[in-house]
Amino acid sequence: MGEGIGYLGISQIIATAFGPEIGIEAANRFGMSKTFIVSAALIITASLCMNFLPNKNQIPVKNTLKQKHALHLKDIIAFEILPLSLIGGLFFMGNGLATSFLVLLGEKRNINGIGMYFTVNALFLIFTRPMSGKLYDKNGLSTVMYPALLFSIIEALLIAHASALWMIILAAIFKAFGQGTAQPALQAECFHTLGSQKKGLASSTFFIGANLGQGLGPLIGGTIASSLGYEWLFNFSALALLCGIFAYAIYNKRTCSSYF
Repeated sequence: MGEGIGYLGISQIIATAFGPEIGIEAANRFGMSKTFIVSAALIITASLCMNFLPNKNQIPVKNTLKQKHALHLKDIIAFEILPLSLIGGLFFMGNGLATSFLVLLGEKRNINGIGMYFTVNALFLIFTRPMSGKLYDKNGLSTVMYPALLFSIIEALLIAHASALWMIILAAIFKAFGQGTAQPALQAECFHTLGSQKKGLASSTFFIGANLGQGLGPLIGGTIASSLGYEWLFNFSALALLCGIFAYAIYNKRTCSSYF
């Protein structure tokens, strides 16, 4: 399962790497309105094509009358995997900080070509995503998580103290081995924990942490950057990820002890 999620992420990487450039070029040639119209048409076409994809693993649901029950919070949030979701949110928080403040950091420190960070990261993600999936399927989540958290800490510290473009590029590589490996492994673990009948609940719960991290990260980061500067902004990200190591260790210990 982890390997499959890794391959699925490659399509997102390609879209992120080339989509903005294609969109900007199309907007310059044909105008903004026509560009978004074509984009909407492509999305609709893709949605229609989804109906023709085979789903061999779908389990047929018996046509039996089930008693209706009230909707509870546990039907919306799977609390048993919420810790994994929140730990995963730390990676997305770092992603939000880089997306929001990296260009500003480059301008302040006179680092030209800062956009190479995103290109290099996307290229390395093509290799790290499938690799992490195979590693998770073979050896389990901890084999992926501890190195991923460590790599992400190094990435944040490199950006915090970057004075040249090579440090930014190196940070992009570490990010690919950090968030790039952790995300598919965490998502696969959520699916595995809840089982095949609750894949939708597992996916929605996982993205709670992702949305919180991606959304709240820049808000908190803006406050830190305005008062302490960009260096402490990314130092804060590294500190949060360090706390993530301890949080995952506690979660992993409790999870393992529950099996005995």
